[in-house]
Amino acid sequence: MQIYVRFGDCPEGRSYNDDADTYEAGVSVYKAILNDWDELSLILPNEESAATVEMLLCDRPVYRVEGRLLETVGGDGEPLIADAVLTLMEDVDGTLLPYSIEESA
Repeated sequence: MQIYVRFGDCPEGRSYNDDADTYEAGVSVYKAILNDWDELSLILPNEESAATVEMLLCDRPVYRVEGRLLETVGGDGEPLIADAVLTLMEDVDGTLLPYSIEESA
């Protein structure tokens, strides 16, 4: 099942793009596939996103994000969601879900 995820807490309203020194149109997220075994595979929009994601993974929890998908993308080509609602992704025993990273085809 395709879902959207975010690493770390959600900013209030919109993500900030440090490189462009401006706010994005919504909250930055990444596409992901959640399989039947609750394993998460990230689908990155481009090769440059891999470095960003590796930086974001440092001690940050993974959240499932629901809301209104915007047509506009973020500065790194990532999807943006408005009216974001986050749910911490963890197993029943409280451990965070395992994940892998893939590049978009």
